[in-house]
Amino acid sequence: MNRKLEMAALGCASAFACAGMGRQARIERIDARGMSATALAIESRGALTFVNEDAVPHQIDSSDCSEMASPALQPGQEYTVTVPTGPKVCHFQDGLSPRGPAWSGTVVVKAPSHDLRDEEFSGYSLP
Repeated sequence: MNRKLEMAALGCASAFACAGMGRQARIERIDARGMSATALAIESRGALTFVNEDAVPHQIDSSDCSEMASPALQPGQEYTVTVPTGPKVCHFQDGLSPRGPAWSGTVVVKAPSHDLRDEEFSGYSLP
């Protein structure tokens, strides 16, 4: 096999193997037309970043998930939040300019996956 092809295959395999190890932030952009996505699905304790790409300030508000509430975001500013543990549905809207459905959205927070790294093995000792 060609050396470049071997390196490319190894790189792809590494990328897929590591994909589940870190949590990438989902990005929600706010511009003159509203939110970039009005419905998102995020894993429990995942990160969500709101980016103000508009020329006016915006502020995220959520009566369902207070963790999502942001300060006023000036043009160019971003705000990252860790969503709560799911399963849960969080509705959010722009508190500074509630101009209709384009300025609100829903985050479906998935149930936590079972991960042995999260388990507590108190009282367990090796023989």
